[in-house]
Formats: sequence, C-alpha cells, structure tokens
Amino acid sequence: MMTFSIPTAVLSALAGTAVLFGVLVYLARVPNAPRGVRWWAAAFGLNVLRHAAFFSTPLVGHEVAVFLGETLQAHSVVFLLAGTLAYLGRRLSPRWVIGLCALTMAWAAVTVFGAAGFLVQTAPLYAFSGAAMIYTGWVLIRHRSDGHHAGYPFTGTAFVLWGLHRLDYPFLRQAEWFAPWGFLLAHVFSMVVALGLIVIVQRHHLWQAKREMEDRQRAEQATHESGERFRSLVENMRGIIFCRSEKDRPGAFIWGADAQTIAGTVQQERANVPLWYESVHPEDRDAYLAAERLRKTEDVPFAIEYRISHPVTGQLRFIREIGWNVHDATSGRTYFDSYIVDITDEVAAREALRRSEEMFSKAFHCSPGLSNITDQRTGRILDVNEAWLSVLGFARDEAVGRSGLELGLWADIEDRNAIIRELENHGRARDHQATWRSRDGAIRHVLVSAEHVELSGQLSVLWVAHDITERSRSEARLRRSAAEETALGRLLHLALVTDPIDDYLQASLEMLVRSVPWLSPITQGGIFVARSSDTGGRVLRLTANFNMAPELATLCRAVPFGTCLCGRAAAECEIQFADCVDHRHETRFDGMTPHGHYSVPIIIGGQVAGVIVLYLPAGHRREAEAEAFLGRVAGVLGMGMAARQASLALQAAKTEAEAANRSKTEFLANMSHELRTPLNSIIGFSQIMETETFGQLGDARYADYAHLINESGTHLLTVISDLLDVSRVEIGSLRLEESEIDVRCLIESCRTMVRERVDHAGLTLALDVPDDLPYLRADEVRVKQILLNLLSNAIKFTPPGGSVTISASADTGGSLTLIVADTGIGIPPGDIEHVMTMFGQVGSTLTRDRDGAGIGLPLSQRLAEMHGGTLTLTAEPGGGTRVAVCFPVDRLCAA
Repeated sequence: MMTFSIPTAVLSALAGTAVLFGVLVYLARVPNAPRGVRWWAAAFGLNVLRHAAFFSTPLVGHEVAVFLGETLQAHSVVFLLAGTLAYLGRRLSPRWVIGLCALTMAWAAVTVFGAAGFLVQTAPLYAFSGAAMIYTGWVLIRHRSDGHHAGYPFTGTAFVLWGLHRLDYPFLRQAEWFAPWGFLLAHVFSMVVALGLIVIVQRHHLWQAKREMEDRQRAEQATHESGERFRSLVENMRGIIFCRSEKDRPGAFIWGADAQTIAGTVQQERANVPLWYESVHPEDRDAYLAAERLRKTEDVPFAIEYRISHPVTGQLRFIREIGWNVHDATSGRTYFDSYIVDITDEVAAREALRRSEEMFSKAFHCSPGLSNITDQRTGRILDVNEAWLSVLGFARDEAVGRSGLELGLWADIEDRNAIIRELENHGRARDHQATWRSRDGAIRHVLVSAEHVELSGQLSVLWVAHDITERSRSEARLRRSAAEETALGRLLHLALVTDPIDDYLQASLEMLVRSVPWLSPITQGGIFVARSSDTGGRVLRLTANFNMAPELATLCRAVPFGTCLCGRAAAECEIQFADCVDHRHETRFDGMTPHGHYSVPIIIGGQVAGVIVLYLPAGHRREAEAEAFLGRVAGVLGMGMAARQASLALQAAKTEAEAANRSKTEFLANMSHELRTPLNSIIGFSQIMETETFGQLGDARYADYAHLINESGTHLLTVISDLLDVSRVEIGSLRLEESEIDVRCLIESCRTMVRERVDHAGLTLALDVPDDLPYLRADEVRVKQILLNLLSNAIKFTPPGGSVTISASADTGGSLTLIVADTGIGIPPGDIEHVMTMFGQVGSTLTRDRDGAGIGLPLSQRLAEMHGGTLTLTAEPGGGTRVAVCFPVDRLCAA
C-alpha cells in the first residue's frame, strides 16, 4: 500500500495551491478579466501562506503555527466570498471584509490558545470554508456572464467537490491514514480548478474578441447607414444648407429640392454673402443684420423670417433662416452654418388661419348660443361670448381665468362628467341636456355640445349651449299634466270599483302619495271622513293613513271642525297650506319633525265629507297648479264617496224591499192556505147539493145556485193555488218531483181535462203529436200545469168557431218543444212583454169580459225555466197566439 508522510502531502498541497495562485494572478493581469478574479487570487495567495505556515512549527511552536494557519485559511475564505460577490456584480464593503477577518482571527485565537477540542477548533472554520467554496462553484455553474458553457460547469463542479472535501476535514483529519491523502486531494482539486480557470479565460478571450469584431461590424454598418441617411436627407431636403468660414466670407451651399424656387438656380456651389444679402427685401434687411451682429458678437443662434426677391421672376418669397456658429477646437476657427427654407406656403397658411380665427372670433362673439372656450388641460375659461354673459349674469373678468367648477356653473356635476367622458372617447359631445346655475343661483336648463379645437396653437375645448329653460318648463308642465291626468284616471277607476269606503280611501291615498312627485311630498298623508260627534258637533275621523307617525295617527283619530289645519279646511271649505309647523297646528307631539302640508276639503252636495292631508318638506313653496290638481282629486274622491254612500242607501232600500217582498210572499202563502181550507169545504158541500147526494132540494133553482157556487169556488181555488205556486217559486221553496214522462199520454190527459170547456166554448181542439216522441225527464204535475194554463188562455181568448191546436216535436238539435196555438184575438206587439209579467193583463175591449188574475203565463214561464227550458210567446192582434215551451236535450230519454 502506498503511503505519504504529512510533510510530503502538505508540500504537495502547497504546490497545487501555488499553481492555482499563479494562474489567478495571471488571469487578474489579463485585460478584460472576469470580475472578482483579483479577490480570488488574494484568497489563494493567503492559502499558499497557510500551507507554508505548517513548516514554521519548529521556529514558532505548534500553537502559533496552527493559529497562523487557521487565521490565514479564514481570511482566504472571506476573500473568496468577496470575489464571488464581485463576479455577480455585487460589492462587499471594506468594513465587512475587515470585520469578518477580525472575527475569524479572534475565533482562531480563542480556540487555539484556549486549548479547545479539535472539533470545536476546526468544525466552524472548515464549515465556513467549505460553504464558501460550494457557493462559488454553484455561482460558476449557474452564472455564465459571457454566454459560453465551456469551462464553467467543469470548474464549478471542482469547486463544489473541493468544498465538500473541506467539510469532512474536522472528522477525518485525526485518522492517520487520511491526513496525507487529504492534502493530496486538495492538491488535485486545486490543479483541476486552475485548469478550469485557464479554459474559462481562454474562452472568455475568444468571446471578447468575437464581440469586439461584432462591435466593429456594427459600427461600420451604423456608419454606412448614417451616411445613407445623410445622403437621403440631402436628396430629400427642401431647403438650402449654407456653410462658410468667418475669415473666408464665401461659403458652400448644399441645394435642396426648393433651391430653384428660392434662389433661381441649382448649379451654384459657392455663394457670396453680399449677393445673398442684396436679395433680402429692403424692409427686412435691418432685422437680418441685427441677427447677424448678435451671432457674431455674442454667439447667439438666430431664427428669423424675411422676404427675398426671386432673381428671375422677381416674385417675393418668404424665407426662414436658422443660423448658428460652429467652433472647431482643433483648428481654432469659427464656422457659420445656416439652414434656409421657403415658408411662403406656410405664411399663406398662417394668414389663412389668422383670417379663419378672426372670422371664428366674430362668429363666436355674435353667436346667439351660450359659447365659451376652455383650456383642454386645466379647464379654465379662456373666452366667453356676450350671450353666455347675458344669460348667466357673470362679468367677463369674473369668468375668464376660472373653471366652470370654480364658478359653480354645474348644478349637477354628473352632467359635466358625462360630457367629458364623451369628449375623451370621441373628441366631441353632442346635445347633452344639463342644468347650469347662473350667478344669482337660478337654474337654467341647457343643451350642451362640446368639441376639441386648436386655436392659436393651443388645444382647447369649444362649448356651445342653447338655453332650453322655457322648453324644459313647457315639457315639464306637459309631463306634469299627463301624470295628473293619469293619476286622476286611476282615482276615477278606483271610484268605480265597488270596494268598501275604507278600502277605497286607503287605496286612493297610497296611489296619490306615490303619483305627485312635483309636490315633493314626504311620503306621508291621510284622509279624514266627516262624522257627527256624540256632543252634536262634527269631527274628522282618520280613515286612511299612509306612513303617519303612530303618535300623530292617535292624536288625529277625531279632529273637531276648525281645529288644526285639516279642521280649518273642513270648517272653511277651502284648501289650507302650511310650509312649516306654525301656530295653526294645535295637534303636536314631542319629536315631531318639521314639515308642511296641504289640507284639501272633500265636498259632496255642498257639505264637507272629508279632508285630504298631504305632507310636504319644510319650506316648500305654495303652488296654484298643485292646489288646482288637488281640488280635482278631492272632486273625484267626493264622487267615489258619494257613489258608495248611494250604493249603501240603495243596498239598504233593496234589503228593505226584499224583506217586504218576502213578507208579502209569506202573507200570500199563509192567506192561500187560510182561503183554500174553507173553499174546499164550500166546493165539497156545493157538489153534494148540486148532485142531491142526500135527496132532492125541492126547487130547481137550488141546483143552479149550487152549480154556480161550485164553479166559482173551483175557479177561486185555481187562482189561489197559482198564487201559492208563485209565492213558492219566488222564495225558492218549490221543488220539482222528476220522473220519466210519456209526453203523448200527458197531452191526451190534458185534452180530456179541457174537452168539456172546449165544447162549451164552441171550439175545435186538434192534436199534432208524433208516435215516436222520446220520454221527458220532468215533474209531471208541473208540466201538466204549464199545458193546462196555456190551454185555458187559448180557450178563454178564442171566439166561438175558432180552433186550438196542441203539437209536439223533437228537433234536429235534440230539444223537445210543446206548442199551444189558437186562432183567437191575439195580443198587440207592445203588450207581449206586459202580459209576461206577474198580474199583467191586456186592457182592451176584447179581453175586458174575460176573467183571470194574469198569473198563468208568468207562472208557466218560471216553471219552464226551473226545468232548464224556455217559454216563447208570439201573437198578432186578431191573428191568434202561439206559445212554445222548449225543454233542453239533457232532459230527453229514450222511449
């Protein structure tokens, strides 16, 4: 096994470090060496001294040699860090370097001379040293300042490994086999680092040379481009460049495209100053000479405008010449350069602009619109016209120099902001409605337009406003009138709705409070209704309430006429107005907020029926238009209240009439019962007498009288039965006993019942009934009652020799119709409706001798309607009568 002694290994490490130091010294002296190399060279120079201190042990002793070695190693680490930071473009201040060196020296002295343990002595120091080397290696790997990769990763990795080797020293140094190998490793790493740094420097130099070459090429390209630009500038130059020496008066011209226009030639290369001076217009020569004197004596550049005469045409051209001195430090000579350009078109344009601005100024000041010009940047007013001053009431010196905000011009700042936003986005703003405030505080409605303009070279804003105050007021009046009409229409609609009066007044109040913004109301109000008090006087009772304070609503439950504003409105029948809580407000409570209000009486038929109270902000102005509108509101509310009062009265009358009708019906029902009982007895006994059941009466006249008694009693019983049925129908107590009826058999039964009367009256009774009639679901007694009533009328009003016909049919729609027609006296058209009413009869001479109570037809109609059917009567005077009873399809059954 190969072994090395410690002195040999130290000597080897010394040699490697010395080589690295030499390389770094060489690199530090190379031009354009990387930053931080000098610090690194100093660091490894101290490392060389540190290894050399190992051999000073016999001279100074072991402790001193160790102290020197540890101190030099710590200082080398500080220098290594300083170099790494410099390489990164940072700087470690000398104070920090000196402080760190002093701190590490103190640490070495304490640990060496204080007899500390080996680890305590070496571990912090070698940890600091190893960390510094690892950091330097990481910097070289990560930071490549010249853009080349070669050498940097290699050298950085060597530094990192060397640093790691430094970290293991405190732990492996005490092993006898490691010490020589450790120094040998340090020697190897130092050689590798030295080699890597040489590669880095070589590549750095190559890169530097390449960059210098590229810089020269770029400089040559820039020079070429500059020459090309100068050539292009000269070729496209409009004017003339004149160069001359002060000692040598003639000078050289560089002629541009306008040379022919200015000087009349493009061939002249040398110019004589006097000849050029002579071309200057005589009126401009003094100014030209004054500018020349200032340039010569005080070295003041000039820029003047003058006129020259064209040498060929004699036409005057306007010229601008810019002149300046150029001092040549090398030769000590002074040169005069100037640039001459034709500005004839520019002067013409300026003159046209001057005339345009003059016309604009005249139009601006004579315009009927409210015009002003403001600075675009500051917003301050530059000028205003007379219309602006006249309408807004400002003096010119008050307005000019101040902004609209400072004048308090904008009543609503958002109007201005909206116009400014449109100006910024589009360069102009058109027809914005805004409100301005004049000097006396009056509000003016205006239509504003604004636009960016340039006046005399200054960016400005032209504002033009048209006063539309009167138009706005007219529109506001129209909108107000339309809203009032709408509100009145809604109130009228509420008046026609059949709500209870309390609900009606509450709904009307809420709608009214929300519909009158022109009154600027506090959204509070109430409606009082006039009532009689217990003491005999009249009071106002709060019936509708919207947002009133609970305390006020309690106090205003009953307000006597003449008390407070609402009571005064009721007592005087006039609108009461207050703009504040004054002496007329007897009703107050603690904490009442300031307010005013309108109190409007509601008058019905000359009497006060109530009062409307609308609350207003304190200080509100009284308005005749508002009072006129509120008067109309009160009229509509009065109409609604009157309608409801009339409706209540009508309802009461109807209830009373219905009660009377029920009493009458009940009376008839009772009387019918009371009459029918004795009539049945009379009829029964008269029949016994008429038929001589118990033997002969003795005289033939008794039989005739008994017959008359029986006939009259039977007729009276029929009338009373019909009256009873009518009363039962009216009170809804009549019930149908339904069954399936054979209509043909029912008609035959009715014909049999009236046959004797038909024969006695000398009439013909005919039937027209088909065999296939369907069955009818109905009350058989009531259907028979209908037919008998119709047959009785037909027999009664048909003269002898006439005919009565009973017919029945089922039509295509499915309904069943029964018809009784006669050839009797008929009914005039105007009396048909009358005979269909209860107790209605035709009062003609033809019917005067016919008996009857006039209840058969209306009773039959009501019985038909109870079956869901209809009864229709048609007749002509002298042409007979036809009555049709139609039953609906849902009452038919299969036969």
